[in-house]
Amino acid sequence: MASNFWSALSARVEMVQANLQTELAQGLRDKGLLNADGAWVFLAWDASSKSLKPTTQTPIPMSEMVQIIASIVELVKLPAMVNQFKALKALKSADLKSPTVVIPWTMAVSLRHERAQQLWQHLMRLVGSSVTQLLMCQMRPANLKRSKLSELIAKCVFGPK
Repeated sequence: MASNFWSALSARVEMVQANLQTELAQGLRDKGLLNADGAWVFLAWDASSKSLKPTTQTPIPMSEMVQIIASIVELVKLPAMVNQFKALKALKSADLKSPTVVIPWTMAVSLRHERAQQLWQHLMRLVGSSVTQLLMCQMRPANLKRSKLSELIAKCVFGPK
């Protein structure tokens, strides 16, 4: 499943690269996903406008993005590289036709594979990148915070902090 996700992203990026002088790339520029040079910008959530806005982080050039995603596709196909790849919300319950659909998913990368560090570096490079918008998603790293439910249980068991 993970390899299908990254292969689909790779195919879309290659299609954009092949059509940088067409309406497709111009549409992505108009949406703020590509800059004038054809590089993928980084986006961050702006609470006041309730939308993704470009950041000052240096955009990733198209050629580098193609290499990064091709490497990710190769790495996720290795045995025991991806421990888990799943949607956190049932796809049946989501309105996939809605332009604002949000389906959170998680991907757990192996720590034991000798090339895991390389995959991790590539994934961290893509955090916040507009390239993932081609698949209507946004990447962010996992946080080490407990869930609200586990915090509530801890509060009930151990008392307030």
